[in-house]
Amino acid sequence: MMRDHLALALAAAVPLEIARLRSLPKEERAREIKAHTGHAVAVLLGEHGDDLLFGGRHCAEAFAALATGLACLAWQPGGVTVFGQHFCADHAQCRAAELREAAS
Repeated sequence: MMRDHLALALAAAVPLEIARLRSLPKEERAREIKAHTGHAVAVLLGEHGDDLLFGGRHCAEAFAALATGLACLAWQPGGVTVFGQHFCADHAQCRAAELREAAS
């Protein structure tokens, strides 16, 4: 049940983060993506993932890191799929990546 709540919250938060990233200048967006898909984010989620799933002191911080990280991954070719939801910043680029993968 908690997974359903998390998926629902991400369905709202990730597109908002994608829109926020889209509004940034290209260089700033690249810095944001690099900062939110690196080692520090992985460590934060690894240390506080239980708070995210079951509630706890770091729940909001872990959720924000996850939503922002997924939004950053949505900018990669093919986007990102999690909990049965697909997020991509450029759907045409996403479809092209799917077609290339299917052809190989």
